[in-house]
Amino acid sequence: MNFEEIYKQFLKTGREIGKDTLNELDNMIREDEREKQRKKDIISAIKAFIDLKVNDDQIFTLVNEYYKVDSIEKVNEYINEARKSYQIKQLKKYCESLGMSSSDFRKYSKEVGLDERLKKEPKLLRMQSARLKELLDKDIII
Repeated sequence: MNFEEIYKQFLKTGREIGKDTLNELDNMIREDEREKQRKKDIISAIKAFIDLKVNDDQIFTLVNEYYKVDSIEKVNEYINEARKSYQIKQLKKYCESLGMSSSDFRKYSKEVGLDERLKKEPKLLRMQSARLKELLDKDIII
């Protein structure tokens, strides 16, 4: 085998390795995107259950049955994330009914640290919007 044949073989092998690497990377990206979409779907379903006043035990059972999530911690994480999102949406509706615009609500939520407060204080996730706004306005920690 002369130098030219070795060089051609090297290029061919390099291209094959490159294609394989790109295919693996593409598959990893697609799998990551599928997992993100699955999480969004689960959280959307949980929000609907929350809207229907389904208790957490039933939500766990439904998520386990339909989405095959066995980890209690993972389901609790999804429930808390759904409750936080749901609570923000409900508070926004309440504030808009009081005359606050969407941009004013964004400013308000940043000022009172709404996102962080809901993460740190789980009791706030189940509170009525009027009471939640009252506590946030007075900066009361429960």
